[in-house]
Amino acid sequence: MNYEDMSAWYDGYCFPDYKTVYNPTSVVEALQSRQLNNYWNQTETFEALSVYIKSNHAGLKDTIIELLAGIRTRINISNFTNDMITFKTYEDVLTLLIHLGYLGYDYEMQEIYIPNKEISDEFITAIRDCGWSDILTALEASNYRSVIQMIMRPQYLNQLTSFREKQLIKVITGIRRCGKSTLLELYRDELMKDGVDKSQFVVMNFEDAEFDALCEYKPLYNHIKEHLIPDKMNYIFLDEIQHVNEWQKAVDSLFIKKNCDVYITGSNAYLLSGELATLLSGRYVEIRMLPLSFAEYVSAFSDKTDIARKYNTYLANSSFPYTLELDNQKNIRAYLDGIYTSVILKDVVKRKKVADVSLLENVIRFMFDNIGNLCSIKKIADTLASDGRKISVHNVGEYLSALCDSFILYKAGRYDIKGKQYLKTGEKYYIADIGLRYYLLGAQKADMGRALENVIFLELLRRGYDVRVGKMDDSEVDFIAANENGVEYYQVALTVRDTNILTRELKPLDSISDHNPKYLLTLDDDPLASHNGIKQIYALDWLLA
Repeated sequence: MNYEDMSAWYDGYCFPDYKTVYNPTSVVEALQSRQLNNYWNQTETFEALSVYIKSNHAGLKDTIIELLAGIRTRINISNFTNDMITFKTYEDVLTLLIHLGYLGYDYEMQEIYIPNKEISDEFITAIRDCGWSDILTALEASNYRSVIQMIMRPQYLNQLTSFREKQLIKVITGIRRCGKSTLLELYRDELMKDGVDKSQFVVMNFEDAEFDALCEYKPLYNHIKEHLIPDKMNYIFLDEIQHVNEWQKAVDSLFIKKNCDVYITGSNAYLLSGELATLLSGRYVEIRMLPLSFAEYVSAFSDKTDIARKYNTYLANSSFPYTLELDNQKNIRAYLDGIYTSVILKDVVKRKKVADVSLLENVIRFMFDNIGNLCSIKKIADTLASDGRKISVHNVGEYLSALCDSFILYKAGRYDIKGKQYLKTGEKYYIADIGLRYYLLGAQKADMGRALENVIFLELLRRGYDVRVGKMDDSEVDFIAANENGVEYYQVALTVRDTNILTRELKPLDSISDHNPKYLLTLDDDPLASHNGIKQIYALDWLLA
């Protein structure tokens, strides 16, 4: 009987002193019958809870959808009254399910999850009993894999396809929940359409407790080696590989095998930094992934009209793919809270050993509030100090570096166009998702002009440009976008229907003497216009192009 399959069926519980715990009764039953199946001993209590599940108590239905999709959810278990009658919130129902063994609980991250396939089957049964036919249909259509809408990500899929079976490790990086795992699922679908058998896949996600025993490089390498098919190409998919100690050694050992095509993902830029990363020098290609572009977001809707309204929803509801499955602001906010907390706690606080988390959050609030503004590390430290929050310039620099490494912030350096030199001070920062800004600062801080600038910056990154802020004498060009084909200049404004604003926005571009393309992008839904060779384009048309 296959150990990996046994783990998928019955492992997955964890406690503070134990990383992984099986359901012993089911394991014994499976070994005795020599068959992997559902041996869960149902309780009358769970059947009674179906009433609460059916009523969708305060968003319980949406949370269960997330759990079945393999997404961990942060909840507060401290308010549970330890009885089976009183349920004030959906968190009380979920806390009881932890006590009954229907959910696993990560004490460190305060997150719940469905521990294994056996329990997943129990939830499917409960959904069937509750009459959630729409959810059940979606689950069955995807073979219980996920209810997250599979939006095609052609830009990233094309990159993966172009590097297929090349002697390069494919490294996909990006902020948590931007769609890296789903991208690999889509890619595996494409491989199977092309004749690759599923037996040629080795798939592991190291945020799943199922693989805790393989979080050292030697056991991981030995485990994969045992599952390789000698006379065929093996496709190795290692998700969130940064959780494996000295993972580079295992990946490098697989890379040198002629019948291994290796794909890894990670949520931190420091995945490819440090001494161990030198092992992979010249052997990998990095595919940098972002949350949904506006064009990808629109592709999720059958109705492609009312684009302006969809753009506003894209900003307010977030560009993270799963938010499209959430039907109200409360649930979207809870989901974004989980992403924000995961990035801050897992990727910044833990890595930088931050003692004063509230001071870190003050830095984050400042940066979220100042997207698209020229700033310096010293200015940030001085501003916080003036508000009574003293922080060293060194610590500000460390926090910003960690936030960029976690892909929650992106930095754009400055370039002197006339002097033709890179400037060392006065960079700008942009956020990975405007919805996170709404979540943290509220709608009153929306500032649609800066939000549009942020969206354009991210889109230029998606299109493969190196993006910098331009300095032209005493004026500023929003973006200098450079790639292998040349240089383009972009100015971004909310509206230029006022003649004075139009003149102001055109001035920096007009003063550039070279003949590279120049664009003015606005939210004015006007016909395409040209001002002395500068093309004025409706920004939403440009984003959808």
